[in-house]
Amino acid sequence: MASFKKNRKGNIFLEVTIIVVVLFVLAIFFPLFGNIYFELNDEIQQDNQISARAKAIPQHYEDNYWAIWNWGFFAIFFGYTLGALIAAYFIESSPVFIIIAIILLPILVLVSMELSNAYDDYITEFPSQDTGMPYISFIWSIMPYYIVTLISSLAIIMYSKKT
Repeated sequence: MASFKKNRKGNIFLEVTIIVVVLFVLAIFFPLFGNIYFELNDEIQQDNQISARAKAIPQHYEDNYWAIWNWGFFAIFFGYTLGALIAAYFIESSPVFIIIAIILLPILVLVSMELSNAYDDYITEFPSQDTGMPYISFIWSIMPYYIVTLISSLAIIMYSKKT
């Protein structure tokens, strides 16, 4: 167990920043890839040279696209959150990082607010997808609150354990 903890220090700000950036990139690309796939499927469905059986396969994926990626995004969100909380427990921490985290917390909350607003503006360009992604839309609507809660939880876990 001693070799597991060798020379590792925790940084709340870096962990939460990675979570926010990855979730934002995924939330932006899911509707974009969906539109590309839907346009491609429309062309496949209109092509008379393709058999009905071959047309049914991409149509099945189009019908289930939003459900798959909506639950996939939720699983990634939950996994990152759980992973960050577990990592916060196992990583050695220094009191210097809590000062840095407190200073950088407002910056990260402001950035998450801007990303949340940017996501809302972006998703309005895809009106049909907004109804198909309730988890993604909900997560981004509460992102600033989630960031404050996650950073507070990480700080409590990292700095309240016995070393």
